[in-house]
Amino acid sequence: MARNPDHYSMISSLQPSMMCSLCEVIGRGVHFNAYAAVGGQEIKYGLISTSALLCDLWTWENMFIAGRLHKPVLVLAEDAIINDAVRANLDFALAAALLLLPEQFSSQALMESICGLSYTGDIRMTWGEDRQKVQRIVRGSWPDLIKTFLPRLKDTVGCAAELSLKHTSDTLCNLEWDAVMEQKVGLPQTELLLSFLPQGLQNSLNKTPNRHYWADAVQLHVL
Repeated sequence: MARNPDHYSMISSLQPSMMCSLCEVIGRGVHFNAYAAVGGQEIKYGLISTSALLCDLWTWENMFIAGRLHKPVLVLAEDAIINDAVRANLDFALAAALLLLPEQFSSQALMESICGLSYTGDIRMTWGEDRQKVQRIVRGSWPDLIKTFLPRLKDTVGCAAELSLKHTSDTLCNLEWDAVMEQKVGLPQTELLLSFLPQGLQNSLNKTPNRHYWADAVQLHVL
């Protein structure tokens, strides 16, 4: 605020701590500056406290920022604690997406499931918003999405679901748009995927051994 006072409206009269508190009450922890002049361009950017960011990444309390970080982003500054939370958030997203998918699906469907998590229940997707938004994000970000999620498909979460490719000509190292993937949907695999979800979501789930129930519960959580 001291560095760029012209980016702020009347809220600039508040102390930074007061602004953060206000945002956490009415803005899901984020304050956005729209039409800010930076480098000769007008941009929109958001500000969030480190504590609020970490809370959303680790718990999916509202998935406002966590959902945005399921898509490829450009990191401008590294922070070890935030990096750990970002990596965990990506594991959460892949596990949730796999729980929502059937035994057989395309690589496109997987990425759309991941990128669509944060839009589930968003009323703007029923009117006023591009209904093809998720598909456009996936198509435009395909190489970066593969780069982001490929390690998780080959290890950790992917191993939990026992992922495989239906056609031997396909490879995880060169995953094509229409590659057909398969996962095992038995109770052991489902329980392992659940273990990759945020702890708060795990705690809220009924222990009924029913994959359909758990998939519905995950979807309700992100509404």
